[in-house]
Amino acid sequence: MSRYLIILERTKTGFSAYSPDLPGCVATGATREEVEREMQEAIEFHIEGLRLAGDPVPEPSVAGSVLGGRGLSIRCGEPARSEEQDTADLVPNLRPHCDASAFPR
Repeated sequence: MSRYLIILERTKTGFSAYSPDLPGCVATGATREEVEREMQEAIEFHIEGLRLAGDPVPEPSVAGSVLGGRGLSIRCGEPARSEEQDTADLVPNLRPHCDASAFPR
């Protein structure tokens, strides 16, 4: 299965998520872990529905960045520069959600 970028947003009651590559594919959850699980299921369901309808399944096309204080950034979907690798270690929860090529060792 392809890996799609998801955007997580904090809400008054928990979290919501969507994928820019899969319009209409959304999920909500009380915790980050819950919304990530729900979004995984939503992506699988969305893709299954596209296939059943005979519609094309979009390839992942979006890369993302997480910007931190003092100009630090972590990029997903493209090779990391050395200063970004150090920043990635500051955000351990991000590493599993990015393509492994973004964090070469």
